[in-house]
Amino acid sequence: MSSMESENSDELKKSNTIICCCSKSNIEQANRRVCLKTVFTDVNDDELGERLRKRFEEIYSSAIHENVSIDQKTWSEVAEEDNSTIDFDPVDSSLKEKMDEKIVELDDLIVETSGKRKMIPPQTARQLAKLMKAKRKSSVFSMQAPDNKPSLTQRLPLDEKVGIILKNWLRHREKLEASCKGFESSSKSLPAMEDKVSRLKDALSLSNSMASSYTYRVLQKPLPDEALLATSLTPLKKRLEETPESRTTKNPEVAEKVRRGHPINRYHLGQRLQAKTR
Repeated sequence: MSSMESENSDELKKSNTIICCCSKSNIEQANRRVCLKTVFTDVNDDELGERLRKRFEEIYSSAIHENVSIDQKTWSEVAEEDNSTIDFDPVDSSLKEKMDEKIVELDDLIVETSGKRKMIPPQTARQLAKLMKAKRKSSVFSMQAPDNKPSLTQRLPLDEKVGIILKNWLRHREKLEASCKGFESSSKSLPAMEDKVSRLKDALSLSNSMASSYTYRVLQKPLPDEALLATSLTPLKKRLEETPESRTTKNPEVAEKVRRGHPINRYHLGQRLQAKTR
């Protein structure tokens, strides 16, 4: 009888001394803090004090492990991967409500600002169109009776922001029409500009081809014994400095005469005649 009472008392002591916890990490953190705060003041040798502190840490940790249960399990039965603690993250309801209000205000401000812009980015325009359609649909449904269907001839009132977007679109269309008219008027001068560019290219090619020739050097920088030759080439120099005439003509015969009478063509013709006479 006494043995049974002693066993019951031992079980009662064990059950009373067992501490129930939910995580290993909290217990280990508490052990480390206790061991760090434990100092042996009566030991003068640092090495001996360190060994005593480690021995105290081992004895204290083993005692804690024997008297602590993790979710109704012993310390050895709990796996290391289960060593996790769920942190409690309190939610401030008033702050959350304020943030929701700020998000709604910011969304309305973005919609209003996008409606006032002259150029709307494609992604913003798509989202804005979806929002406007949803608002217009909700306003239409709220105005209609639940048992009446909307008639096809009924003109529904547009939202104020949609009206602003339509006004901006009309203004942009007018600007686009004006710019198209200006482009149409300026495109009429393109043939004349093309002719000028072609004549300029011919003049540049002729100048580059003549830059290394003897005749060009005599015309530009004659030597003292070449003064008479430079004087005789003065008409050729004047022809080279002339601006070629325009080639734009509708009559092919006149165009051929203009082509033959061009200073560059006359110069090439003279070069060919000189080569034949030699």
